[in-house]
Amino acid sequence: MTRALRAVSRADIVVLVVDVSREPAKQDAKLAALAEERTKAIVVVFNKWDLVEDPAQAREAIEEEFLKVYPFLDHAPRLYASAMTGSGVQKILPTCERIYREYARVIPTPELNKTIHALLNRVRPPATKSGRHLKFYYAAQTGTKPPTFALFVNNPRYRYQNYVSYLENGLREHFGFEGSPIVLDWKRSH
Repeated sequence: MTRALRAVSRADIVVLVVDVSREPAKQDAKLAALAEERTKAIVVVFNKWDLVEDPAQAREAIEEEFLKVYPFLDHAPRLYASAMTGSGVQKILPTCERIYREYARVIPTPELNKTIHALLNRVRPPATKSGRHLKFYYAAQTGTKPPTFALFVNNPRYRYQNYVSYLENGLREHFGFEGSPIVLDWKRSH
């Protein structure tokens, strides 16, 4: 496990290989959580797909169980492969290349602000218990690998986690960022 932890720390993209012939391992969950915590891009590969008798039914069950165990990886692409037969293996590297481009993607500031304003107009930020509202002034991308955005607002304490999730999902819906975490850095501005 220590070697895997060091590898995650050095990596830009983590390929999480899950053995479909057994129950999800605690080690898999720890590595996935570590990749998310360290803001690494991630690709999930379900291996030993050749052992599955009914692929359509198994895929549905695996997807459902995966999202229960790893809800924070709903943005990660999921591939089905067999190292034994080679089936699906050819998709792993092209997927990693695509995810890396998302991880290193730069969004022009005007386009970012236009998108965030559209999201804010679609669903207004909820008021705090004291009736105050989060006011958005502007945003700028401050980094890549992972995509990091500074959001300048009246008071960062006025944000609610469900609204932060709404903005993250809206940015994914508009720009992609498949397999990549998004970091929103809330800053106070006047």
